[in-house]
Amino acid sequence: MSLPPWVDPRPAPYGAPPPERADVVVVGGGPSGLAAARCLAAAGTDVVVLEARPDVGLGFAARIGGAVALGNVEHPNRLAAGLGLADTAALFGFTQANLALARQWLRARPTGGLYAAAMPGEDDDVAQGSDLLDRLGVPVERWTPDRVARETGAAHLGTGRFLPDEAWVAPTRALRRLAGDAVAAGARVCTGQSVVRVDESDTLTVHLAGGTVTAEVVVWAAGAACQALHPDFRDVVWPVRVQSVATADGVGAVGVPGRGQHGHLAWSVTAAGARVLTGCRWATPHLEVGETDEQALSPVVDQKLRTMLDRLWPGSVATRSWAGIAAFTCDGLPLVGPLPGHPRQVACVGHGGADWSFALRAGQSVAEGLLTGESQGLPDRFSPARFN
Repeated sequence: MSLPPWVDPRPAPYGAPPPERADVVVVGGGPSGLAAARCLAAAGTDVVVLEARPDVGLGFAARIGGAVALGNVEHPNRLAAGLGLADTAALFGFTQANLALARQWLRARPTGGLYAAAMPGEDDDVAQGSDLLDRLGVPVERWTPDRVARETGAAHLGTGRFLPDEAWVAPTRALRRLAGDAVAAGARVCTGQSVVRVDESDTLTVHLAGGTVTAEVVVWAAGAACQALHPDFRDVVWPVRVQSVATADGVGAVGVPGRGQHGHLAWSVTAAGARVLTGCRWATPHLEVGETDEQALSPVVDQKLRTMLDRLWPGSVATRSWAGIAAFTCDGLPLVGPLPGHPRQVACVGHGGADWSFALRAGQSVAEGLLTGESQGLPDRFSPARFN
């Protein structure tokens, strides 16, 4: 197993010990935690980010491609069937705001994004999803199978739904930029700090492996690790192992990033020309739910990915494999807002593997809520209270 081709480990630049206290402690240095810290610090809040890894840019959001997509991984028509049209519109509005932040903060590259039929019967969902996006006013292009083949170089794909507004970030570089911006605004980022638990009394005491930090507010942005750190997440947030494979550099031409198989498959090409394929967790009976070890791979999933890579791009050979642990919720929607009964502990977690589509706006929404008491455009469906 290896790291993604875009991850470039470096000596830890944020290894200073944490302070004894802060106004806000953010648990987790991924995109949502760093976005919250950036906004809070810019408003003058004393905020510290505690990240368990030796550096930012090593967690789940750095182990997947940087697609800043609209909506979630579901086809829009299926999403609307479950949520209703109004809540689906609110979700797309939220991800449109997230996309605007990716452009503003991270200079996201305007690639557009493709959703192509990659299994029998999926063409109908591609078409119905396009019709729904027309109703929501989201720009969409309908691609024929020939157009999909030309733009991706892939075989065995059907019709496509192309969203020209979608964009792309380089994951590790984006996370390092977020951390740098947060620090420049006055936040403190402390890596190598594993949170053990949080005790709540007049103040909140964050227990670390080697000390404590007291705070007025704790923001939970540690992804799947939250499940083991607070009882409110125990039956709501679930770890899911997501695996990827990549070819050697120089194999693939730069093409349109995309997904298919009802969100279970995603592909892209790196700047160096390595073709990347992510997904196939359907190859195991439990869909990789509950797996917490990112250093281990499912051999069955790995083989399915390699077979799929060769099927879509004949002759392509994977030269590396890796995994990341995503945070899913019971209903597939993020958790953003105060924990029920614990107003000073705020969730910002559960992006269902679509972290770059939700996390920036989620972190900003948390900061807005703490600073002003409300956040405009935050869907009611994202509230942690929905599980009570």
